[in-house]
Amino acid sequence: MSKVHAAHDHLFKLLLELPGVARALLSERLPAPLRERLEGEEPQPVPGDFIRRGLNEIRSGLVFR
Repeated sequence: MSKVHAAHDHLFKLLLELPGVARALLSERLPAPLRERLEGEEPQPVPGDFIRRGLNEIRSGLVFR
């Protein structure tokens, strides 16, 4: 895990690593059409670091599929 400077960011990332927490949070916050696409599936975390064509590195927050 990358170093997180803010305590609330660290807590949030730890919580989202727990089974079911990401799904519960997304289900509460997403609009109904997107929420329906999640039914029966657990969101899968994917790497959030990307390298663009110009070799610029981008680091995102948490990304789920």
